[in-house]
Amino acid sequence: MNDNTLIKISLFVSVGGIIALFFILQFVDVDAISVKQVEEKSDGDFVKVYGQVNDVISRGTVTSFTINEINKLDAVVFDNLSLEKGIFVELEGKISEEQGQKQLIVDTIRIR
Repeated sequence: MNDNTLIKISLFVSVGGIIALFFILQFVDVDAISVKQVEEKSDGDFVKVYGQVNDVISRGTVTSFTINEINKLDAVVFDNLSLEKGIFVELEGKISEEQGQKQLIVDTIRIR
């Protein structure tokens, strides 16, 4: 085979793989865990949690808040959100540890 043919085949396979991954990810869902189980997760793990919003602080383009279930979890959203204390939310994001405390860097937030 010549070089042009190999390049075309590798490009076709690469693009096909990326498209396949896109469609697979549309149907994959992360199971929700409790706020207490977040303590068992490692830095960088992707999780989904539910809880009630408390202690909302908005500063420019960063909104931080605490969610309660039985335990508390600090969450940070890099967006200016208008959250009200007491609403129930579903959060998806990555676990981060800041000053020895676990927190959630939120990617997706849904009001329940």
